[in-house]
Amino acid sequence: MMKYKYTIIIVSLCLIAFGIGIFSRQQKTDNSSYKQVIHSDYDVAYNLEQLKEVSDIIVKGKYVEFIDTWNMSRDPINIQKEDSEYYIEGKNYRFQIEEVIKGNPESDSIIVSIESATRNSIDFRENDNDQPDIHHYMYTNPRFIEPDIGNEYVLFLDYNNSIENFDYYYGAIEPFSIKIENNKTILQSNLITDKIRKQKESTAINVDGVEVNVKEELVPLDDFIGEMDYDQLKNMLFN
Repeated sequence: MMKYKYTIIIVSLCLIAFGIGIFSRQQKTDNSSYKQVIHSDYDVAYNLEQLKEVSDIIVKGKYVEFIDTWNMSRDPINIQKEDSEYYIEGKNYRFQIEEVIKGNPESDSIIVSIESATRNSIDFRENDNDQPDIHHYMYTNPRFIEPDIGNEYVLFLDYNNSIENFDYYYGAIEPFSIKIENNKTILQSNLITDKIRKQKESTAINVDGVEVNVKEELVPLDDFIGEMDYDQLKNMLFN
């Protein structure tokens, strides 16, 4: 009995993410599992100047609490409603601003929404002529880094209030966060080349009793921040 390999493409558009699933199917001889390769569309900054240029707001402060989650994928006809088919999980955190480096935030206490997971789909049917056998599973975004509550960060953000009652700030680009520990900078990104090398080739997920090995193609980047004093970083951002 022949199994198949499926490829799913999830595309996030701008800050309010609309999920678009595109499936292709290839023959696979392994009888016990499936494989999915995920391609996500996202912008990447390769230096501090790019990071600074694309950001509406740059602030230093602390995450003070996790609030809740929501569906970042919106109905393309009415963005006030969540998409009925696609689900992109956003985690919302309250961020207390201590210093504004660029822009004019609406308040010194803002909500930052970070894309954390996606509901993906896979079709288990054996042949093209069979009825679709669609199954869903949640997949953690490999670019997501859980922020440390109470720790200092510099965030590079965009602001969007087009959705009623969702007055959120979003990462302007990947990466969008620099952690400050002992007055030293740490770029927050799982795309840094050394981190990608250490990641597993794929993640095995049980989908309704069937093993699906999921891999996302990540765009590597160099750590263009390194370890510097915060004042040095701030001077570079102001210049």
